[in-house]
Amino acid sequence: MAHTVSPELAAHSTTDRQTLLVAVDSPLREHVPVLSVLLRENGEPLPYLSRVLSRLGVLYAEVSPRLERWVDIETERVFAAYGTPSRTMPPRMSLAPEEPAAQRGAVSAKAQRRRVSYARNTGGAERHDGKVRGLVVRLDELQPQLSQFPRKRAKKAVRQARAWLALRDGRQLSSRQRKRFMREAPENPVVRLENALRAAEEDIKRTAWLEKYESRLRTANKTRSTPSPAGAQADTEDPADRLPGNW
Repeated sequence: MAHTVSPELAAHSTTDRQTLLVAVDSPLREHVPVLSVLLRENGEPLPYLSRVLSRLGVLYAEVSPRLERWVDIETERVFAAYGTPSRTMPPRMSLAPEEPAAQRGAVSAKAQRRRVSYARNTGGAERHDGKVRGLVVRLDELQPQLSQFPRKRAKKAVRQARAWLALRDGRQLSSRQRKRFMREAPENPVVRLENALRAAEEDIKRTAWLEKYESRLRTANKTRSTPSPAGAQADTEDPADRLPGNW
């Protein structure tokens, strides 16, 4: 791989290496093992492997204490898929935090549906991750310029997107935060963010047009109220009097 990309791959930054590995293993699919788990540094998995996995869409990769076991199982999946002869791969391990048995029984049916929906819609989260972050930054920049309703809509879309990102990144969250984020996070934040951004841009254009129109009116009113220079004859003729005779 190093020879294919560049003979001087060792001189590339850690960020560049992460980006390369993400490109190699994208998109994340259940039936395709992650090849990055095979790479070793001093006999150990890459020190930045958790970040690579997170960018691929492996939930909780950067915070789970069970990542080492996940890597072992994914390595088994690689050899099962590409070994000679090939064999059936074991299922990919989940890094989602385990709840105490007493709490698992108390989870409501609605909460279970939300979890299933979230997992289904974030399985390939890397497709949306960068786009979501970019749209959030853009809406944050535009909010000070917006009128009341578009600003309120933008704030809501950004808040929901940040809840989605918090869950998608596997951040350390309190039980209370996690419940709130699960309640607020949309299934597809991209659509809501794009709609909010479109409304924000239209609002800014409309505001700019109104300001320009009002400026022209002020200039016209100022011109009418300014006295004519000395010696000049005021033009009080109605423009209609200057129309051609056949009008």
